[in-house]
Amino acid sequence: MRLIFTIIILSMVIPCAAADNLPLISDVIHQQIVASKDDSSCEQSNSSLLDRHGISVNLPKLYAGVIIPNKTGGQFIELEASDTQTQGLTRVWQKYPYKGGLTIGLSEVVSFGTSLDLVLEGFYLKPSFTETASFYYFNWNPTGNYREWNRTESQIGNAGAEIRWSWNKVWRQQGWSEVIGLRFDYLSLTFKDPGPVSGPVQASAPVFSSSDSAYIESRAFVPYIGIHFKEENSFLCGSFRGIVFPAVLGRIDYNENFLGLPNQSFKTTTNFERSYLVELYGDAIAKLSQNLGIGIFLRMGIINAYPKTTLETTIANNPSSSAEYSLNYRMIQYLAGTEITWTF
Repeated sequence: MRLIFTIIILSMVIPCAAADNLPLISDVIHQQIVASKDDSSCEQSNSSLLDRHGISVNLPKLYAGVIIPNKTGGQFIELEASDTQTQGLTRVWQKYPYKGGLTIGLSEVVSFGTSLDLVLEGFYLKPSFTETASFYYFNWNPTGNYREWNRTESQIGNAGAEIRWSWNKVWRQQGWSEVIGLRFDYLSLTFKDPGPVSGPVQASAPVFSSSDSAYIESRAFVPYIGIHFKEENSFLCGSFRGIVFPAVLGRIDYNENFLGLPNQSFKTTTNFERSYLVELYGDAIAKLSQNLGIGIFLRMGIINAYPKTTLETTIANNPSSSAEYSLNYRMIQYLAGTEITWTF
């Protein structure tokens, strides 16, 4: 993560350091590009009233795409007992990689002059899952239990706001801007209808049942910093954004119910700790007319956290035990699709 931050900071500093050494020909080229932007831009204002006050508001940009399958890195939540003397459950791993799925999104840009933009953006994801499974290990026995879930219900999305500004005239001319923002990421997964349990069931294991269920929820408030680059001509425009931050705020909940008699459940709630966000975004848009552009986008991001937590075990609705566990939470999203911009 320190390496990633170094790259981001250098990306911000280098254009400023080179400001006094840029060749004059770059200014001429940029003036030609700016002239073409005046004729046909990917982000034109549709409010002449606001334009008179230095504020331009664009029509929302629409996104429609797919979730790229992610079977190798996967998405999961894992708990492992911190004490090797812990009795009962020593490790549980809930795995839910994306088989694919669909996503839709909106973004809105409000420009204040030529050097400051406010960007509002949101995405909703409807994934399909493959090999949604749980792994259980008891009393440090290397032979654990495994079962798959036949039904998964999900609610996944994010929404946020960011500010982009150009540090100086050179940044503005070259298409660079700094980014600072805040985003809310939400994930809710419910696993139902489990299949049969494989492996020898330990004496300390709960009584597995076909009526069992598991639930994972995370609410993440993610501040971030980064860089944004944009360039365009009369026919095409494209942009790149990279954001990163070494801390994620919010909460993670995990609850699993075993309804075989006696009823038993595992439950924990913890805050994000030792967490980070990394995300890259890029797009390219073809200008079909002065008022319409269609393009493609690619977005790749990860949120990871490694907090300590207390896992509570209840039997027949009565507290039975609690122990400290290390939690590993990972959420990875690869999105690709089409975007549409238009003005009037």
